[in-house]
Amino acid sequence: AGATETRDGPSRLESEILGRVPAFVIANGLGEPYLTEVDAQGKRSGTVYLGLRDAAAMLDEVRSFDKNATLAIVPLSSVYSAVSKSASEATAARAVLPQPIGSTSLDMRLFRLQPLSDERSEAAALVPGSSNVPLFYEPSLFLTVEGVQQRPYFMRSADLLTTWERVNGSPSDEAVAPSRPRVRVRAVGLQNLLRTLEAGELEVAPLLLPPSETAEVLNMPRKALLE
Repeated sequence: AGATETRDGPSRLESEILGRVPAFVIANGLGEPYLTEVDAQGKRSGTVYLGLRDAAAMLDEVRSFDKNATLAIVPLSSVYSAVSKSASEATAARAVLPQPIGSTSLDMRLFRLQPLSDERSEAAALVPGSSNVPLFYEPSLFLTVEGVQQRPYFMRSADLLTTWERVNGSPSDEAVAPSRPRVRVRAVGLQNLLRTLEAGELEVAPLLLPPSETAEVLNMPRKALLE
């Protein structure tokens, strides 16, 4: 299949998993997403951010020429099937897709999904060579949400460690130190996780958790009954 071929929309499983994860694009006052990058051939493209910090930094740059620019927040499920997932996909898309006349576009095939920029080194160590959005998890860590046991996958590794310590106690807590299990941080690419999910090969339902700073700003519920 060509790099620019996409499905009409997300599958039911993708909608369930990605629908609660916020994504960000830089938009003008009319809500039209900006194409903020220009390649060597002069072709424009844009970025869909998973990290609020990364999006806010770009928003500051755009506001230098458009004071009305804003952050548009969309469910990841609404754009995931259309956007490029890697630099090579984005390059192929720019080569064949028509370019808009202006600096904005509603064609999400011109946009690339960007993982959290400050998690790249951690992810590279755990998922070498992967261009996927990295997700961090601990094999024995589960959350119970609405009575259903799920395995949480974190976009920020520090959030995983914070949750682990909340369940198992801090390393500085002498009362729990002797029996405290050792944390085993693992990582998987989002695309790989979704493929495994679609194939019915996941034993425990996945729960994607956005970065803690994103959840705080959006006032999203992150707490669940820990099990």
